[in-house]
Amino acid sequence: MIEQDMSSRNDEFPIREDLVIQALSDEVGEEMIPFLVERFRTDLQTHLDGVIIAASSFDGEQLERESHTLKSVSGTFGAVRLQKQMTMINECCRRGDVKQAIKFADKVKVIGQLTMEAYLKD
Repeated sequence: MIEQDMSSRNDEFPIREDLVIQALSDEVGEEMIPFLVERFRTDLQTHLDGVIIAASSFDGEQLERESHTLKSVSGTFGAVRLQKQMTMINECCRRGDVKQAIKFADKVKVIGQLTMEAYLKD
């Protein structure tokens, strides 16, 4: 299955892509980055919890919403590995394959923690 192949390769993606942060800094100004990164960390925790809760309660609709939001915000801040994981979860939910989405959600806590740590340095 394509999703399983993607899941095994997901570890190849960086936790944090600093080129994305630099581009954001160029756009909004370097002085805004610490504030925006802190906001990202807050949103990250909120939506990670949402994904984990939705997966543990087999709530496909909520899992789709939370993974979509987290996919978007992760992409904005260069959290590539998390973005890819959320993309796989979201696509499974959109196809109605909640069981596979929940399997992908098993890695979310670990990837989320690695992401949180990677964004502590700003």
